[in-house]
Amino acid sequence: MASVRGKITKEQYNQALQKHGAFCFVCGTTENLEAHHVRFKSAGGRGQWRNIRFLCAEHHRGKYSPHQNEQLRKELEKLHEKLYGPWFWADKYDLFKAGLIPNTTDEEFEKFMKGEEKS
Repeated sequence: MASVRGKITKEQYNQALQKHGAFCFVCGTTENLEAHHVRFKSAGGRGQWRNIRFLCAEHHRGKYSPHQNEQLRKELEKLHEKLYGPWFWADKYDLFKAGLIPNTTDEEFEKFMKGEEKS
């Protein structure tokens, strides 16, 4: 189930593009973009748009990627936490399990997350 919850759907991918832009966070290129989980799937990060940032293939997989560069990983997490709150990486089941929403509806999830966002 966790791997399914970490999967980035086309809808979440498109929403991340709309919110974050179609360019590499590191170098700004618009070519060879890949969706990157800001909080890694291995650390519980979900496939929600608030947990997605785009990186070019070089910066997603190379030696300067957040997977290899702890400073960049922390910078991305700090940015997303500032923008979307400490639960930026979560899905509705995480919030429900933590007692933050009364049920697992999309409406309750979005209501909570919008309340966490910094305008």
